[in-house]
Amino acid sequence: MPRSFTEAERSKLLDRIKSAAKELLTVYGARKTTIEMIVKKAVIPKGTFYLFYASKELLLWDVINDYHKTISKVLKDAVENTKDIDAQRFSEILFEIFITVSKSFYPALMIEGEMEAIIRKLPDDLVKDHHNDDADMLTELASILPADSPVFSNRKKVQAVSGALRILFFSLLHRREIGETLYDHSLKILLNGVALELFEPAYKGSEI
Repeated sequence: MPRSFTEAERSKLLDRIKSAAKELLTVYGARKTTIEMIVKKAVIPKGTFYLFYASKELLLWDVINDYHKTISKVLKDAVENTKDIDAQRFSEILFEIFITVSKSFYPALMIEGEMEAIIRKLPDDLVKDHHNDDADMLTELASILPADSPVFSNRKKVQAVSGALRILFFSLLHRREIGETLYDHSLKILLNGVALELFEPAYKGSEI
C-alpha cells in the first residue's frame, strides 16, 4: 500500500520533482530526459513519482506552465511598478525578461521537436488553450498596455506582435554563436520596435 503524505510533505516532494525536471531539461532537453533520471535527481522512489504524475510529459507540461506564469507575473509586476510606462521602459523590461529566459531551461525546448515531443503525448484538453493562442495574448496585453494602444483596434497587429516575440525567443538559441554582446545590442533594437508597435498609436513601423 503506497505511503500517504501530509500536504506539507506533498508540497516539498512536488517542488523536488519539478526542480529536478527543470535541471534535466536544461541539460538534456525533453526527449532525452527520462522518469528514471528525474527520480534519481529528486532522490525519490519511482512509485512516488506516479503519485503526482501519470507520465513524464504531464510533469514537463506542468513545469512549462509554471514558468509561463512566473514570467507573466514578472512582466506585469515590472509594468505596474513603473510610473508612466512608455515604449522605452517596456522594451527594457522585455530585454531583462529575455535574458532571464535565456539562462533557464526554456531554450532547450525551442530546439526542433522538443516541445512537440511533449505535446503529442498530452490529452487534447490540456493543449487546446495553448499559451500561443492569440486571444490569450491579447487578454494579457490588455491588462498592462495603455488604453490607446494600437493592438486593441487591430487584431492582425497583435498576431504579428505575438509572432515577432516568438521569433525573438527562438533567436535565443543563437545568442552564443552570434556573440553575446552583439546579440544583446541587436535584441534591444528589435524589442524597441516591438514596444513601439504596442505603445505608439502613430507609429508606422508596420502597416497591417
